[in-house]
Amino acid sequence: MEFNQDFLEFCYHYQTVIIPCTPYSPEQKGTVESGIKYLQNNFITGRSFNDSSDIRKQLKDWMGSYANTRIHGTTKRVPKEVFEMEEKDKLQPLPENDFSFFNRGMRMVGQNCHIHFENNYYSVPSCLIGKEVTVRWNEHLLRVIFEGEQVTLHQQATGAGNYITSRSHLPDYKVYSQTEYQARFEAKFADMGEDAHAYFKMLLLQKESYWFRIARCVLGLKEQYGVEAVNLTLKRVLYYQATDLVTIKNILEKKLYLLKEEPRLLVKSSDKQTGQTGLFRDLTYYTQNRGNGV
Repeated sequence: MEFNQDFLEFCYHYQTVIIPCTPYSPEQKGTVESGIKYLQNNFITGRSFNDSSDIRKQLKDWMGSYANTRIHGTTKRVPKEVFEMEEKDKLQPLPENDFSFFNRGMRMVGQNCHIHFENNYYSVPSCLIGKEVTVRWNEHLLRVIFEGEQVTLHQQATGAGNYITSRSHLPDYKVYSQTEYQARFEAKFADMGEDAHAYFKMLLLQKESYWFRIARCVLGLKEQYGVEAVNLTLKRVLYYQATDLVTIKNILEKKLYLLKEEPRLLVKSSDKQTGQTGLFRDLTYYTQNRGNGV
């Protein structure tokens, strides 16, 4: 027997026990369905409603003035009196918060123990790598469910490219903090040289949320072009306070890091119009198609 996930969560929230009928035994539902029939025949029939608020108002009035004050056809007792004398004290209190409805989607857990959701990444227990999980979300929360059980709960992140990671979700060999993770990258840049180290510090400031992607690519270029070439390239890039990989690759591919001349300083176009002599660093010097010479 399978239950709708939303229904299960609703019952869990209100601490309700599900008592299903025996399959292929519709007569067992008669007691429940008779109440629906009574509502249709005695409240809905002959009425008209303007909107949902009007329905609720009319239903409340009808229950208070008629349905709960009449003599019940089966019990021969007044429902309101039975509730007050016998049932009310046996009911558990309602939860402090109303039941929250969540949207639903499916995601695959990546090799890095994260799922991708709306341009951010959320950690999932490592035992679920390669498996499909159900994602439930509302305006603030993101829930991950596997085989009917909630395996983690995250606050939704703002922005894009963020990793929201719980250390307990990672396998032992990957458990380290963001600070430790950053220190590993910084050590590799420091090993390349003073300029590469300075570039890494600038990268942290300019690309706080996704610096590791650029850093990882730069380290890959080191394997292709060598430590010295990359360090000299980052020295030139650092001059412009640039972080993009396009500029870095251009300088490396065309060996512009070998040029002896200092980067050019040009007059701003707006200053030419006013006659003022402001200077700025011309980044296109390294991004335009140039030969290896001056």
